[in-house]
Amino acid sequence: MDQTETDSPPSTDSQPPRGLLARVLPMLTSAVVHMLLLLLLALLTFGIEKKPEMIVIDATSDSEEALEMESFEDFEFTELEAESSLSEMAAEMPIAESLETPLVEVEAVEISTNALTPVASLESMLTGDSLMQEIGGSEGSAFGSAGSGSSGSGGGMYGTGLVGRFFDLKQNRSRQPLPYSGQFPDYIQTMNQIVGSGVSDSVTQNFYEAQTQLYLSQLLIPPATDAQDAPRAFNVEGEVEPRGWFVHYTGVVEPPDDGEWRFVGFFDDMLMVYVNNQPVLDGSWVPMVNVGQGTYDDSLRQEFGGPGVSGTRTAYAGKWIKLKGPAKIDILIGETPGGKMGGLLMCQKKGETYETRADGTPILPLFAVTHAETRRVRQEPFAQAYQLERTPPLWKTVKRKR
Repeated sequence: MDQTETDSPPSTDSQPPRGLLARVLPMLTSAVVHMLLLLLLALLTFGIEKKPEMIVIDATSDSEEALEMESFEDFEFTELEAESSLSEMAAEMPIAESLETPLVEVEAVEISTNALTPVASLESMLTGDSLMQEIGGSEGSAFGSAGSGSSGSGGGMYGTGLVGRFFDLKQNRSRQPLPYSGQFPDYIQTMNQIVGSGVSDSVTQNFYEAQTQLYLSQLLIPPATDAQDAPRAFNVEGEVEPRGWFVHYTGVVEPPDDGEWRFVGFFDDMLMVYVNNQPVLDGSWVPMVNVGQGTYDDSLRQEFGGPGVSGTRTAYAGKWIKLKGPAKIDILIGETPGGKMGGLLMCQKKGETYETRADGTPILPLFAVTHAETRRVRQEPFAQAYQLERTPPLWKTVKRKR
């Protein structure tokens, strides 16, 4: 029995499992390869799924950049280096308001110095809203461009326009209510007291005045403009109701040529023009100059004819006056009941030859102390329909002697 056990084959449990390894190793290798292939496939699949999202983002970004370029391409930027990026151009040119009125063609120098504005924005002078914000640049309106000057100074911005001051007849300087009815008789009486004093500070100080002053180069506000745009242009829309207000423009001017001149115009509700403190035009909705103070001077309000300025209401021509050298001018516009407003002021030289309309009335230029906004006016639908002389002669502003 011992011999039998000694001669028997050794047990396989004591030998290395070579057969098992030979069988398992290929299976492990295949599993690893499959895992690597699956991992690679997953990575490829993940990348493919993400790629369309990246394309969409890029396309959106490109579209936004294209829109920005379209917004800027209509504007000529001066004094910018050629290598400036679009973002730098946008930062250096604050033209958000101008983008709302792309038809406006105003030279850069006019925007920076002489633009009318506003009321603006004015939004501009091309529409009722634009006129009120921007008759000339981002700080201007149909009532004039913003400028320096202390409230109540009454002086002119010489060389660039006529200083304009806004007054509210319904409240005093302390914003206490005044006994104002808003009716035409009340408005007319109050305005005649004011102009009778030469629009002196001793009288105007009794009324609330906007701190903002605007400087006028030409006067054209499309008819049916909201009366609330006037307080808005002078930055008092939250303090003044759009009725019972007036704007006073003043300065010293020299006529384009010596000779006889007259002013022609109309404004809803009030337009009064004085030269050297004497009335020369009453282009108001109803007669106003010196009404209730004696016989009315019909030469201040002669029928001019031509197209309607406000509905069927046409312009009035004032009296002929002989001018030589500097003269003080005062222009007053205003609104009493509120609602809508608008009008224009032109000038005519006696003996001058003008083109005529079909009805025979002469095509006159606007009264202008600068050429700021002249091209803008040409593009205003009301101006095109009314017809105006293409380039108005300039009434040069002169500094007053102190």
